[in-house]
Amino acid sequence: MSDLAVLVAVVLAIYIFQCIIWAPARANVFRASFLRGAKRLEHPKPQAVAAKAKDKPGARSAAKASTKAPGVVANKAAKKKPAIPVPAAVPDFPRDGRRASRGFMWNALSISGFWANPLPVDALMVANWPAACLDPAGLVIEGEPAPIPWEQLKLIRAGHKLKSGNFVVLSGPEKQLRDFEKLASELGKVQPNARAAIIEKWLRAAFDVAAAEERYAAFRSPARSLTILACMQFAVLFWIVPWIFYRIGTRAIWNCLALVLCVSLFTAFEFWQAHKHFYPEAGDARWTQSLTIVLSPLSAIRAMDTLARDLLAGFHPVTAAAVVCSKDEFAALAGEQLRELSFATISSATHSAWWNESLTRALQSVVTKRGLSAENLLAAPSRQQGCDVYCPRCLAQYLATREACTDCGYEGLVRFGAK
Repeated sequence: MSDLAVLVAVVLAIYIFQCIIWAPARANVFRASFLRGAKRLEHPKPQAVAAKAKDKPGARSAAKASTKAPGVVANKAAKKKPAIPVPAAVPDFPRDGRRASRGFMWNALSISGFWANPLPVDALMVANWPAACLDPAGLVIEGEPAPIPWEQLKLIRAGHKLKSGNFVVLSGPEKQLRDFEKLASELGKVQPNARAAIIEKWLRAAFDVAAAEERYAAFRSPARSLTILACMQFAVLFWIVPWIFYRIGTRAIWNCLALVLCVSLFTAFEFWQAHKHFYPEAGDARWTQSLTIVLSPLSAIRAMDTLARDLLAGFHPVTAAAVVCSKDEFAALAGEQLRELSFATISSATHSAWWNESLTRALQSVVTKRGLSAENLLAAPSRQQGCDVYCPRCLAQYLATREACTDCGYEGLVRFGAK
């Protein structure tokens, strides 16, 4: 084997290792592509809008505003252009993403590995959710006999984890952990009768599909440019450079390095602009990641994974699925979440009924917005041949009546045909 082949094999092995995305064991990871185009929604013409609003208060001002060119800022004082321009007409992007399959789990660190596409044509997004229940009485942790009062709750941040004692309450990016700490601190300062409203407000924000769609739509334009640059770097590093070395030899090493560095610089610039717009508070991480992209062409190829990973952080996984995934993928995840709440088996379910009911209502609202029915998602599965009972929580089916489900431990198995 030639020296060139050995070098290419080593670089390829390192790159394959970089294609593994690590995420908390409880996290949901979604795979989405940003290269496909978008359909623009049909908007009425400005003249038609003005005619329909003729008899309404403020119609004249609305008609004048409708004749402005797209992208004109109403506030004349705002002279600076946004880093990422947002189109005047919101595009309707196809929801063709899917839930990424879990590759393997590292039990020692409670993290899972997800295989990203070796070709940088899509990216993985991670949606984290607290492992505890939020109740007006306190934080409900699984296995604890009683909730931890908000006044006595002490959260400790360790890296990307937020802990209460030895229990990991939440794993995620720094901003999500900081927002949760702020919520817990606020709940500890207010009166007990005001806590339910604060938690419900936080839940509404986590299930705000419109806000998630707006963020996702604004992300697609810079993501497409960055994906194209990542594909260019992939072609340069694994196809063009080896071909030049094969044809010319080591005499072209400086030309190859210049070509790789040029693409990396453009990628780092696009990454910097998008990262600054979507993660304005993460200045230190932006510097580190941009410098890594310049110095490492392999990191430049995986730049989209770094940028898209925490795009929908703070939203519930079902909200992320409603924005990213196809209807079938969304129905599968939403049904799974609803069944876990409706047929809970954890010990905390007995003293966190308020949280289960509030979370169920929020889930049902998202399901309704996607045109589905919660009753259909909770319906019995298609009966397999010879099976008599099924588990309403995980949908496992059994040939004979038994006390509990062997998959999830639920003790309320249902016979087919029973109401």
